[in-house]
Amino acid sequence: MSDKPPGPPSDAPSADKERPTRNDRGDRFRERMDPEVRKKFDAAREKALKDPELQQLRKGAEDANKKFFEAMRKKMVEIDPSLAEFGKRQSERAAEWRGYASLSDKEREQLRAARNIAKQDPAVQEAEKKRDSANTPEERKAASDAYRKAIGDAMLKADPSLAPVLEKLKPGASKPPAEKPAAPEVMGSPST
Repeated sequence: MSDKPPGPPSDAPSADKERPTRNDRGDRFRERMDPEVRKKFDAAREKALKDPELQQLRKGAEDANKKFFEAMRKKMVEIDPSLAEFGKRQSERAAEWRGYASLSDKEREQLRAARNIAKQDPAVQEAEKKRDSANTPEERKAASDAYRKAIGDAMLKADPSLAPVLEKLKPGASKPPAEKPAAPEVMGSPST
């Protein structure tokens, strides 16, 4: 008997294929529903998400997920300190999307639907190809910026009512204006 853990099942996506996200799987699940059932499902889900017990469970799950990924990043940097810079860049990118958590379920669904439509836009597909084939860090940054602009433009073209939702996602958009100057941050103090 081998000490090696079993590999992925034969029907699992290979490393070279893009793995579907939870949102993609959820969209496919909903697409298979009869329209009348989907309407009932969405209404029941929206109502269920307002339940205080479910809200508390969801918050607990999100907190546990956050703690897990923080511990995982820390351990990986311990194992390979060269990953620290990569982790820093990823944290900066994640900060751009923290506004996503402030969106309502309806806004998130609206955003997902527009993004799925936008992915079919030829300009987005071209920008994605350029992003994926970029070789240097400078090329990757420029191509990633161009891709974000292309998909944002295509999402607005698909659903112009998304403009205020996309504004919420811009860095600093969710922060209320300061009434007085903020105290200077102390190195190592937790940021909020």
